[in-house]
Amino acid sequence: MKKTSILLTIGLVLVAILAGCNNEVVYPEFLTGGYIKQTGDFVEGEAFDSSKFQVVATYLSGDSRKMDAAVTFVDADKSKTVSEGDSVKTDLGYDYYGKELKPELTVTVYPIDHYVVEVKEGAT
Repeated sequence: MKKTSILLTIGLVLVAILAGCNNEVVYPEFLTGGYIKQTGDFVEGEAFDSSKFQVVATYLSGDSRKMDAAVTFVDADKSKTVSEGDSVKTDLGYDYYGKELKPELTVTVYPIDHYVVEVKEGAT
């Protein structure tokens, strides 16, 4: 009788242990790449706004993470206003092989041809 209860106890313990196991593969958090996406518009001469960009980092597990306003403005003339040819960059870190991942993007800037101003009737 004792042998049966001991074997039964061991069997129940094994079932409990195996039920708690997860067969999912867990990958380490290694970067595999990333990019910058412009999410807002700029007109020529507008002040730079980092919230108009999104950085997406991709990982070995297939996951991707989005980070807003995680860019640095590369301004050639140091005026802090955007113009054609300006770019933004970010530093994501290093991949599995030790390669530094620093995506860069040229900012899309729309030139201004003219402004149209309308004044409401009665305004002075």
